[in-house]
Amino acid sequence: MTTLPIALVSYLTVSLNVVRSQLVPRIDRSSLLRIVIPSLTIPGQIIRPRVRHYENRDRALAFEKPISLLVLLRAWVLGYLFALGLLMLPSAQNPLAALAQAG
Repeated sequence: MTTLPIALVSYLTVSLNVVRSQLVPRIDRSSLLRIVIPSLTIPGQIIRPRVRHYENRDRALAFEKPISLLVLLRAWVLGYLFALGLLMLPSAQNPLAALAQAG
């Protein structure tokens, strides 16, 4: 059983997510962005109504977008690691060795 088609589709999907998220000048949300960003804004939606003063609310929510970018970067790296691990799988002894080679 070959993993080449799955690896190529995974690699191209992650690459398209990166390009659509970072390089396209208009607002064009990729599928990964649609998953990551709302999951990180839920805590902010819970905090917003409970904090009355604008300064305190702004301080609490200031970290929402930088954290979402870091989580998105981690998702991209893990996606590339998975795709490259699948590409290395035929030449490795086991899946963990393939992931180690990909890393």
